[in-house]
Amino acid sequence: MIHVNMLSTVKMTRMIIPGMLERRRGVIINISSGYGRNPIPLMAVYSATKAFIDHFTKSLQMEYGKYHIAIQSVTPYIVSTNMTMNAPQGVLVPSAEKFVKSAISTVGISPRTHGFLPHSIMGFVLDNVPAFVRCHYMKLFSRQANEFIALKKQQEQQKD
Repeated sequence: MIHVNMLSTVKMTRMIIPGMLERRRGVIINISSGYGRNPIPLMAVYSATKAFIDHFTKSLQMEYGKYHIAIQSVTPYIVSTNMTMNAPQGVLVPSAEKFVKSAISTVGISPRTHGFLPHSIMGFVLDNVPAFVRCHYMKLFSRQANEFIALKKQQEQQKD
């Protein structure tokens, strides 16, 4: 996870920044996570690597913003994708297509976005509740996520 989330982001950035500096323009969109904004029990490495991406992006914004390079950190919560084992879609869980359509409209406008209005509301609430409430939510989320993953894996094994 450290290689996929952190090292690849740093290496790709190092590869593309020189060309953007030469052109004095460009766009970098780094995918962090709403769950990188808070520690998550049972998902410590995931949340830590996503926090790294968010902070790395903020540093890049300070370094390269003057060169007209838009650098954005996208911090979604759950999106129905293969990674989330196609979590059931709903008000809080968009399809990948719906999420991208929403998030792309913020490029060049916001240096950090949840990318989807319901996720922005979730982020606002989590950022403004007392720490013990946020901690309780994160524990509940990680427990439910692990149960969901175990159930999906069990269903897939039964198909085989």
